Amino acid sequence: MGGGIALLDFNNDGRLDIFLVNGGKLADPTPEPPDFARREPAFHNRLYRQTAAGAFVDVTREAGLADSPNVYGMGAATGDIDNDGDTDLYLTAYGENTLYRNNGNGTFTRTAEARAGGWSVSAAFLDYDNDGRLDLFVARYLDWTIGRNILCGTPFHAYCRPDKFPGVSNVLFRNEGDGRFLDVSRQTGVAAIIGKAMGVAVNDFNSDGYADIAVANDGMEQFLLRNERGAAFREVAIEAGVALSDDARTYAGMGVSFADYNNDGRADLAITNLALEKYALYRNEGDGSFRYTTLESGLAAETAPHSGWGVGLHDFDNDGRKDLFAAQGHVLDNVERIQSNLRYLEEPGLYWNRDGRFRAAALSLPRVAGRGAAFGDINNDGRMDVVLAVLGGQPMVLLNRWGPPGLTLRLRGARANRDGVGAVVTAGGQTVYATTSGSYLAASDHRVHLAPGAKQVEVVWPGGLRQVAELGAGPLVTIAEKP
Repeated sequence: MGGGIALLDFNNDGRLDIFLVNGGKLADPTPEPPDFARREPAFHNRLYRQTAAGAFVDVTREAGLADSPNVYGMGAATGDIDNDGDTDLYLTAYGENTLYRNNGNGTFTRTAEARAGGWSVSAAFLDYDNDGRLDLFVARYLDWTIGRNILCGTPFHAYCRPDKFPGVSNVLFRNEGDGRFLDVSRQTGVAAIIGKAMGVAVNDFNSDGYADIAVANDGMEQFLLRNERGAAFREVAIEAGVALSDDARTYAGMGVSFADYNNDGRADLAITNLALEKYALYRNEGDGSFRYTTLESGLAAETAPHSGWGVGLHDFDNDGRKDLFAAQGHVLDNVERIQSNLRYLEEPGLYWNRDGRFRAAALSLPRVAGRGAAFGDINNDGRMDVVLAVLGGQPMVLLNRWGPPGLTLRLRGARANRDGVGAVVTAGGQTVYATTSGSYLAASDHRVHLAPGAKQVEVVWPGGLRQVAELGAGPLVTIAEKP
């Protein structure tokens, strides 16, 4: 299940760097308490700085990130928590999560804040109360420990289905503005919502100016947490029509992307799951409800044989329509012995959006056990690239060569948070929500990607300020919020 990844410019040199989350050592059998050997270099996380030549250099130790607590690493989230212009880093794990503050000099310091325990998977930074400070949502998976693990499957052993274990609540931390994060899960209603979370994504699905949260759950109904104007969250997935498939079945929700795929200005949902279940696509109808469009969009036929994890709705060929990319590979490394028509290792999937219908692209990439996927313009050429985390193998850096160059938009908040996370950007018929969240175990570039051709851009900043600006020559454009 591991394979966390982040794309971030940690040293503010204008180039995206890559952070990879390592799991840890697992003995057989694993004793309690476990020793994940995170002090050994082979099990360190890894930070790679991008050079001016486009190469990547391991700077983990120099950056202060080689020192990990004794946890099994899972995912990453990024955000500028103190609005000082430097991207901070949050790591999820089985055991205890860790918040690293960016010192602004190429190094990080581990803090004692936001230490959610249990088994955390994905996480997302968002400003849920529009106070100009980034808060933190942590998605947790199961009420499970190594000491309570059981074996399932006959005649071949397999990982047990999640229904063999109880679910657990997610966690919401409010940024207090003085370096502290306060657990507000109980007073916001988040603690009362029990799930089996894997992926988390943020967008404003009802356009009320407040960030909502989509949670992909494994083997149960999905969650849509509607933000009650910064005071609380209400789980509305059933009434909104995104809890189940069109035949009222649950599925193994893994990764989630919360973005407008049909250019109607409303946030839609894409959720990956296991082979034979079909990736779920929900179209926002604009009245608080969604319609399950997996079949009519063509995704059912394209994705039924595949198991998906990290996922993103982005415009990869710069034609003004968001395509779908998914990291793929089954959860069971012996699945061929159990079901001969399925595969553990799979090629990553790219599905072109052709006016709301999706068809698979021919990529000719290696078959891998893909997990986390992060998205961003790595080489600043105006095209959206992908970095893929691979279990038991080298990560994949996929540089995009499709289509003409687009625009990469940097937002600079004033009253809003520094990076404009939560801003709604509209240009050339496309609507893009500024966020690093989404996918699975991953954090993507906080900059906004736009297709070429637009002359103007409208930005609705968190808090409601509406701003129209002229777009200069690309591929990099900066827009600052009017104070």
